[in-house]
Amino acid sequence: MKLMKHAAIAALVAFASMSAQALTAQIWTNDASAGDASILPSGPSSASFNPTAINFDSNVTDYTIGGFFNHPTFYDTAAGFDPTASANNIFLLLTGSLYLNAGSNSFVVAHDDGVVLNVTGIGNVVNEPGPTSEVTTPFNVTALSTGLYDFSLQYTECCGPPAVLLFTINGAPPPIPEPETYALMMAGLAALGFMARRRRKA
Repeated sequence: MKLMKHAAIAALVAFASMSAQALTAQIWTNDASAGDASILPSGPSSASFNPTAINFDSNVTDYTIGGFFNHPTFYDTAAGFDPTASANNIFLLLTGSLYLNAGSNSFVVAHDDGVVLNVTGIGNVVNEPGPTSEVTTPFNVTALSTGLYDFSLQYTECCGPPAVLLFTINGAPPPIPEPETYALMMAGLAALGFMARRRRKA
């Protein structure tokens, strides 16, 4: 019985880990095409990492790559370049999955400078590739069905501070774990409770 209990826990943890959708970021530094978020840089990225949210803001006081990414991201990563370098002329590509409700979903994307956002099955939902002052644009996206939608977000920074990229959907930052993850956890806990009850009866 104890072995079954441990096996159930191990399976639950493994499956829940697989169910969570990772957010992947790639960054190019000293990008010659910075200033146009619609043009992917040529050549390999300078670094890649897995942020937990899209909540980047250098302010005007810390216009560095590390400052833009809220220092721990890059100080805890073998980035291959200096996180204290200027955030000017960087290009960022973020890919992951969004959980959308059927019907209307509220998006908020704040950026300085250009950003292009595509959602698979829905299309291009933000197309503001050029330099701008900080802009915060709330808008709605309609999904035909509830579920996970892959997305790609291209961001470029140029022309001086600040560097800003903030992104929420229905009030929460992506990636949002799918409801199946929570359902699986509840089912696993219920199974453990059922086994414990049977053990007491025996």
